[in-house]
Amino acid sequence: MFSVDIRIKTTDMKLKLNEKAVRLIIRYVLGVVFIVAGVSKLFDPKLLVAQIVKTGISNPLLLQIFSYGLVGFEIVLGLLLLFRFRQWVAVTTGAVLAGFCLFLAYLVYTHDPSTCGCFGNFLHFSNKQELSNNLVLIIGIIYIS
Repeated sequence: MFSVDIRIKTTDMKLKLNEKAVRLIIRYVLGVVFIVAGVSKLFDPKLLVAQIVKTGISNPLLLQIFSYGLVGFEIVLGLLLLFRFRQWVAVTTGAVLAGFCLFLAYLVYTHDPSTCGCFGNFLHFSNKQELSNNLVLIIGIIYIS
């Protein structure tokens, strides 16, 4: 009878360890995605500015602020996901991904053939593919929250 209790506790511990490992892997994937997305935008700032212009912002100063601000924000968010995960980081990540989804849904709806610029010229996805990718990332952030 005692050994059964130990097995159950051992199995529970293994399940908890597996769940922690899965959550950690998802956190790391999300963190790396945000860092790669932020850094890759630096290699083609014209593409990023062109995408920001589609939101209606045309003031050169605001374009600079938004473009470099977005890059910095993505990198910092990725680092927080990797090294300093807290509940507010998950909520912020989910909100950012939801905002990206709205923008991508707009591009899909308007049949915009250009790339969203999410990864600069480093990786090329169609807007529909990128929307799907972001929805998967949102599911991941909900899971680890």
